[in-house]
Amino acid sequence: MSAAALEQENKDLIQKLARTQEERSILEEKVRHLESSSSSMANDLIQQYSTDKRGSTSGILFFKYIYIY
Repeated sequence: MSAAALEQENKDLIQKLARTQEERSILEEKVRHLESSSSSMANDLIQQYSTDKRGSTSGILFFKYIYIY
C-alpha cells in the first residue's frame, strides 16, 4: 500500500472510531434513561400495590366488623 492509501485508511478508521464512540455515548444515555424510568415505574407499582393492599385489607376488616355486629 502506498503512503497516501495508508493515510486515508487511518483517517477513515479514526472517523469510524469517532462515530462508534458517539453512538456508544448515545446508547449509554438511553440505557441510563431506561433504567431510571423502569426504577420509577417499579416504585410506582410498589406504591400502588401497597395502597391497594391496605385498602382491600381495611375493606375486609370493615366488612368483618359490620358482619360481627
